[in-house]
Amino acid sequence: MTNSVKQMSLFPTDLPGPEWVEFEANGYSRPVTGVIVRDGKVDPGVPLGGLGTGAIALGTDGTLNYYSTIFNAFLERDRLASARGGTDGLVIFTRHRSDIPSLKLPFLGLSVRNKTYVLSLKQIKGIESASQIHYWGHYPVADLEYEIDAPIGVNLRAWAPFFPRDGVSCNVPGAVFQVCLHNTSGDLQEGSLGFSFHGPRREEMAFNAHGLRQPVVRQVEYDRQDVEGVFTGVTVDTNWEDMPYSYALGAAGENDVRLGGELEGSGWDALGGILPTPESTDAGASVAIDFALQPGQYRTVNFVLSWYAPYWRAMGRKEEVTLNEYQHMYAARFQGAQDVAEHLAAQHDAILGRILAWQEIIYADERLPIWLRDALINVFAVLPQESFWLKSLDPNHWWGEDGLFCVNESLLSCPQQSCIANDEFGEWPLNIFFPDLARNKLRQFKHYQRRNGQVPSTLGSGTEPDQPWYDQQLPMDGMIYIHMVDRYWQVTGEDDFLEEYYDSVKAQLNFMKTVDQDDDGLIDVAGSNQYYDNWPTMAGAAVHVSGYWLATLRIVERMATHRGDNAFAEDCRAWISKGSRSMEEKLWNQASESYLLFHQPETGKRSESVLSDQLIGQWFTHLHGLDGVFPVNRVKSVLETVWRHNITPHGVRIAIRPDGGEDTEGFYSTGLHPSYSTHVPSMVAIYEGNRAQGLELMHRVWHRLVIDLQMAWDMPGGLTPSGFHRWGLEYYHNTMLCSFPVAVLGHTLESFCAPGELVDRVARAAKA
Repeated sequence: MTNSVKQMSLFPTDLPGPEWVEFEANGYSRPVTGVIVRDGKVDPGVPLGGLGTGAIALGTDGTLNYYSTIFNAFLERDRLASARGGTDGLVIFTRHRSDIPSLKLPFLGLSVRNKTYVLSLKQIKGIESASQIHYWGHYPVADLEYEIDAPIGVNLRAWAPFFPRDGVSCNVPGAVFQVCLHNTSGDLQEGSLGFSFHGPRREEMAFNAHGLRQPVVRQVEYDRQDVEGVFTGVTVDTNWEDMPYSYALGAAGENDVRLGGELEGSGWDALGGILPTPESTDAGASVAIDFALQPGQYRTVNFVLSWYAPYWRAMGRKEEVTLNEYQHMYAARFQGAQDVAEHLAAQHDAILGRILAWQEIIYADERLPIWLRDALINVFAVLPQESFWLKSLDPNHWWGEDGLFCVNESLLSCPQQSCIANDEFGEWPLNIFFPDLARNKLRQFKHYQRRNGQVPSTLGSGTEPDQPWYDQQLPMDGMIYIHMVDRYWQVTGEDDFLEEYYDSVKAQLNFMKTVDQDDDGLIDVAGSNQYYDNWPTMAGAAVHVSGYWLATLRIVERMATHRGDNAFAEDCRAWISKGSRSMEEKLWNQASESYLLFHQPETGKRSESVLSDQLIGQWFTHLHGLDGVFPVNRVKSVLETVWRHNITPHGVRIAIRPDGGEDTEGFYSTGLHPSYSTHVPSMVAIYEGNRAQGLELMHRVWHRLVIDLQMAWDMPGGLTPSGFHRWGLEYYHNTMLCSFPVAVLGHTLESFCAPGELVDRVARAAKA
């Protein structure tokens, strides 16, 4: 498309950074908020992909990273990165992004006045590069303004489909790359714009087929087909054994598209002439579009990239675990890469419009601080990196046509499918913005519930989604299941759902009562079998587990009352009364004005350490709209104690001794968690009337993550005491941020999702 009117830039390039700023941006009717990144310093960039589609990272240096998950090498990065540290599983917690293999290649190029430029900061001998890239990521969109020494101005807006409350429309394996060219000179400028894609690597296809101990990687042939129509370009297909892999690369609404092989290194110089002719064993492809622009004219080209690798083999953490084959749900909706590309080509304007519309609702809500508006949008980026939506190849599998939706704890750090202890904190974007997918996952836990009421801990190790296992965190798993059921009920108000799950909830609660070994009305812990799962000294009653339990009882009491099950409601009240007395008698420590971390009187085991999230039970009751489980005066004292002992310039120390010394009994105790150890005191403070304090604490933590550490799309699991990355990458925990505005806006979960409120307005905008 060519026009004589100058197009507005995507965003101003003279904004300060990196810091949160407000600014006008293309496509929005009101100012937005964000962080402008320069010099390619942030790694990775925005992951382009949707729900269960895999994703490819668009780097802030103008590259695509081909160590991606779009062709099903889900554990490849984890295996290769952890191999350096031997076989000790704890190695996964200590590495950094620099330890992860990468294959970053420029993908956009420009040829004008007999000179070729790659639109990247990556240096290539004999080829001009961009001198600067101004990068604004707002998932699922990445906006790039390029500085190049050429008479043509260039910017890029890339996006993948992502719409709150419309999970099906997010299950599209592809992305659109909208490039705008502007003739900034006083003369006619003729040239070519090109897009090159590397294609599926033989190593990753072999990995998907056989796992880490793959046979020698062999040659494979690729079949190419030219395509014309609403999408004009090329499809590239191959097979590795019986598993197909394909992609489509081209442009929407363009007639004259030149096709060729991959452009790599100095080979980019062919962009302005004849594109390379690919061999049958070459995976890559390129497309080029020629242009002629009068002074002041601009032209917009919508490149489309889609991928299609319908079958994948799940692998547990142990290499000897048998590989099991599944199908991506997107294969039930699309027939191939060309089908996906044609969908994106036909709908690209509508897709972008819907994305910008729902984002604008969040950007425009001035009740939220500007950092939170930006963070709420970008925290969704964890989902394309970790989500799976799949079907079984067994036509009689109980999943049926709905398949299974699940989210991995962290493919890079601790791969396991839907570890429920992590779902408790990471599931909030699904609970609030995709409740149908949250319900899909819940039915897996209900299906695998044992006769004694116990639900699984995890749906499977590694990327295996259908081998549940139990007892990982016995005191926690069942309580979390109950919370998840109530979350769905509070968000949707669907009584038929409660009717379906109520007996399951009762069975699970009755099983949990058996974990009370000393008949004090509280759930007992044994070392690391709670969500601080490397704390071997814990024993007896632990404050975070005890508060959790009392909140769970309140949740079930309300369910029972609503169902007219008065006897069970009264039983819950009796347990609450007994457990509350025991918690005060066993755990309150007046000397420190805090609860003991844990106490087992019969053995004398106890810890006086001040736990940052000891009020987690109170946090749950606020969110779920229930009466609190701690006395009001205790809540006030504990918050003051945590603020005196645990708060640092970068977050909240998990456990500190009353004398200010470190608690060294557990792996987590010395560090900072951006998730629950920070969210709980922050949100409870807001709910208890200290809004400024809670907001300030969360701001300093997210400032550390996004501004100082530059990890907006690479969420860490934990930080060191001094605020540096300690463990975990692309971690599901930090999507817990989606619960924060519930407190900031003075809501419960139910009222936050009510008609006319923020979630409802976001969902309606996403449908427009």
